[in-house]
Amino acid sequence: MDPKIALGISACLLGEKVRYDGRHKLDRRLRDGFGQRVRWVPVCPEVECGLPVPREPIHLVAARGGVRLETLETGVDLTGRMKAWARKRLAALRAENLGGFVFKARSPSCGLECVEIHSRSGAVARRGAGLWAAAFTARFPLLPVAEEGRLRTRAAREDFCRRVFALRRWRDLAARGGTRAALLDFHARHKLLLAAQAPVLARALEALLARMGNTRLEAVFDRYGALLARALAAAPPGVKERPRGST
Repeated sequence: MDPKIALGISACLLGEKVRYDGRHKLDRRLRDGFGQRVRWVPVCPEVECGLPVPREPIHLVAARGGVRLETLETGVDLTGRMKAWARKRLAALRAENLGGFVFKARSPSCGLECVEIHSRSGAVARRGAGLWAAAFTARFPLLPVAEEGRLRTRAAREDFCRRVFALRRWRDLAARGGTRAALLDFHARHKLLLAAQAPVLARALEALLARMGNTRLEAVFDRYGALLARALAAAPPGVKERPRGST
């Protein structure tokens, strides 16, 4: 098993020159701060779906039946192309066993929240998620995700790492076919993280363990794993809840 955790990331944040203007958005705090602990899996939805570099800027437009992804000046509709590519890319990413994803904020493809969605007149009608971010969180709703803007401080990056690594340790434990003692030990090691991250779910986990008694161990592991993943994927208290696959 690869000792490094695979993390998806918007490719421009690693310094790849894939943006519409031929530039990048290298975030050294991410690239260097995560050190040798992770294996980055870069994704650029716009280039990977066939758009050139440089290219005409794109934006989201509110339309009947949903949000459309269009070129800013010529109005070419790229929605179908992006969604068709996303279906294939998401299927391929399952093999990567990702532990989470870091998205580029405010991008019409990668932004998790607060991406401008325009009316036909050009005004900002509302805000939502980019098409790729929405598709990813719908397919992998229980993975920890964040925009790079949420990871600017060392404390925020460490919190994200703790959640990603806790999920990895759980996957390893479940794959080994853990015992009741191993489950209780895992929970003891992570209870403070869970209480701070998702208090309601942390209490549900405590209750599950308190009443597991003679319950079939496989059922306890399944239920614990489901609650744990929800807790680790949740937005921490005081942070806006991430969108769930919609714009």
